Amino acid sequence: MRRRSSMTFPPEEYERRLRELRERMAQRELDAVIITDPENLMYLTDYQTTGYSFFQALVVPLEADSVMITRALEESNVVSRTWLEHSRAYPDDGDAILELVSTLRDLRLGDSRVGYERNSYYFPAYQQDRFHDAFGEGLVDCFGIVEAGRIRKSAEEIGVMQLAAYAGRPGWPRDCMRRWPAPRRTTSPPPSPPRCSVLVGSSLRCCRTSPPGRVR
Repeated sequence: MRRRSSMTFPPEEYERRLRELRERMAQRELDAVIITDPENLMYLTDYQTTGYSFFQALVVPLEADSVMITRALEESNVVSRTWLEHSRAYPDDGDAILELVSTLRDLRLGDSRVGYERNSYYFPAYQQDRFHDAFGEGLVDCFGIVEAGRIRKSAEEIGVMQLAAYAGRPGWPRDCMRRWPAPRRTTSPPPSPPRCSVLVGSSLRCCRTSPPGRVR
C-alpha cells in the first residue's frame, strides 16, 4: 500500500477497511472478490471518477495485493488518487472482461472461489454472462460484502462526517454558532454532533426550540 497524505482518510483507515473485508472473505471461503460498485471502490481505495460508463473493477485477493482494472484514460486516477500499487488498463477499443479474466489467471485464481457484486448496476448482465463464459466455474455472488463493513463507522469516519455537517454552519442561527464552534480534525473520537437548526414552514428555528423528532 502506498502511504499517501492526500487521500480523504489516513492510510491506516484504508488498511482497516481492507483487513476487515478480507476477514469477511475468509468467513465466506472466498479466495478473491471483484468490486465494481462506485461507492465501494471509493470506500476501499479513495478512487473516484465520473467515467463509470466504462467498466472498472477492483480485484481483492485474500492473500495478495489488490489490482485495479480500469480504462486506460482513467489509469492516472489510480496512480495519483489512491493507495493502489497495481493496475491493469485496457484501451477504449479493448476488451475489459478479457482483461479481468487475464488478471485473475495471472493471480493464479483461475480455479478459485471468486466473489463478485452480482447486483452492481455497473456490472451489467451482458458483461456478467461473458465473464461466466470466459472464467468458468467458481464464481459466487458476494453482493453486500463491502456494505457490511460500511454500516459501522470508525472514529475517523465520524470525524469527517462531523466536519461535513459543520459546512452548513453559515446557515445556522447566530446563537447556535456560538454554542457549537467549528471543530478541528482529530484522530480521537469526536463529541456527539449538535442538533442544528430546523426549517419549520418558512421559518428557520433554533434547535433549542424545535420539538423532539422534528430535526432533520
